[in-house]
Amino acid sequence: MEAVRNHTRKLLREGMSEAYVDRWTRQTIHIVRSQLFNMPLDMIIEQRLMDRYEALRPSQFASLYKLQQDALEVLTDDDIHKTTAPIIYRATVSLNYAFALCIDHLYGHRTDNAAPYKREGAASAGPRIFNLWQRATRNFEPADEYRLVDGVANLLKLQGWYAWQDDPAGDDYSEPEVHGPQGVTNEDLLDAKNPAAVMYCLDALERFEGMARDQILKIASEIALMGSGGLDYASSEKKYHVTAYEDESFSGLHVMCLMYVGFQKVDPSVDLKMPLGDAYRKALNLLGKK
Repeated sequence: MEAVRNHTRKLLREGMSEAYVDRWTRQTIHIVRSQLFNMPLDMIIEQRLMDRYEALRPSQFASLYKLQQDALEVLTDDDIHKTTAPIIYRATVSLNYAFALCIDHLYGHRTDNAAPYKREGAASAGPRIFNLWQRATRNFEPADEYRLVDGVANLLKLQGWYAWQDDPAGDDYSEPEVHGPQGVTNEDLLDAKNPAAVMYCLDALERFEGMARDQILKIASEIALMGSGGLDYASSEKKYHVTAYEDESFSGLHVMCLMYVGFQKVDPSVDLKMPLGDAYRKALNLLGKK
């Protein structure tokens, strides 16, 4: 990462403290790595939410608008531009540009979130990232998301900044209980797990307390997409991961409760067709007694 080292030396020569430069450099490297992995996948997720969950569209629109307003700070803040290594800055604003193009595409170009980026030279890779996403989603197959991330990394010259790791669980998965927009397949089993569901709902309520609405929606929506391929809520094995809680693993029932409580907080009118209402009410009662 010689390009980053050259930039840190430049900041030190300009009089910035070594502690600040080190902390800021580590932070921006972490951010761009996270953005590289998440942004292309978020574009896929937002497309699927738009296509599959009509009831969420008003909330999705509000959430995406807020995300775009927050992202613009990187483009408009001169201090961020000055102190961020050029390779990281170009990657960040290009990814933000691509996401803005994706949102405008989803809404039939009735929005123009991409406008602020069009004359910014550092963001010039944005349209090419957007085109990679469009090509990837035409005939999307499992594992294409990894190829998409690799393609974006190559475009941004970040291909050496990360490495894929094998899943330690390998291919030894039990057949999951499938649920989705139509609900769960074994309601009797879910009813039997009511005591555990109460505690998981209580955990979700505590996690979401004080959290912004758009953050809750993003977590619940990510799990909803995960659930479209099936969740094994019969097993207590913690094999599911949620981006917002990257250091934790969850069981199938736990993520279902996170999703259920999340949508109850964001838009209770959304019918997930999950018999978790009783567990949710009991969890609310327990929360009130704490």
